[in-house]
Amino acid sequence: MLGSGAYKTPDEAFAKIASTPRPLAAFIFSRDQKTIDRFVGKLSLEAVR
Repeated sequence: MLGSGAYKTPDEAFAKIASTPRPLAAFIFSRDQKTIDRFVGKLSLEAVR
């Protein structure tokens, strides 16, 4: 299943991610480096072994 969505704030996206099982992959589209760094730092992805 592919899930996607647009969020108005990073906190809205983080809340959605936190409410679901860990994703295998995630993508962020932003020009704000602070937002990108925060996204990468907070996100935990599931490893495929």
